[in-house]
Amino acid sequence: MPVEEGAKVAAGDVLAIIESMKMEISVLSPAVGRIASVPVKPGQTLRAGDVVALIRPG
Repeated sequence: MPVEEGAKVAAGDVLAIIESMKMEISVLSPAVGRIASVPVKPGQTLRAGDVVALIRPG
């Protein structure tokens, strides 16, 4: 994953890259803050609506 817990992020930063149907899709940060938790692991199968990172404002 491009980000780890504790990392500072700005709006628009890449949080993760998801591969689907041989295409790569970037998941972007919606806000400025710090990564509080990353509840997914590389290679894990995701479904629509799954949380890939929790961001603490600030």
